[in-house]
Amino acid sequence: MNAKWTFRFAICLAVLGFSLYAHIEKQNQITAMRIQLPERVGHLKALQEDNTRLRYEIEQFESPEHLIELARHHEFSHLRHPMVKEILRMPEGIAATVPSNKEDVPARHHSSITLATGSP
Repeated sequence: MNAKWTFRFAICLAVLGFSLYAHIEKQNQITAMRIQLPERVGHLKALQEDNTRLRYEIEQFESPEHLIELARHHEFSHLRHPMVKEILRMPEGIAATVPSNKEDVPARHHSSITLATGSP
């Protein structure tokens, strides 16, 4: 009877030890994440500031004043606005709707895409 009690006690002690080890391991993982959190938050803030700065630079580059200034430069002198007769209008979805068999007919679209060809 004493051997049964000792065996049960050993099993209970092993389960308790394993549970305690698992709990300590989980606490170590949580502590490691808490240590990394401020570093990652700082990195995130730096990325957000970079995104804001880049958005500002893009807006400045694409502003009408800057584009007009670029059009005055010699390397962009060959660019021009297309004439009205050079603009082609094609119904939207022509290339995207190919019938799978002869009985399928693509639906007509009412919208259109405007393309500037640049040639007379």
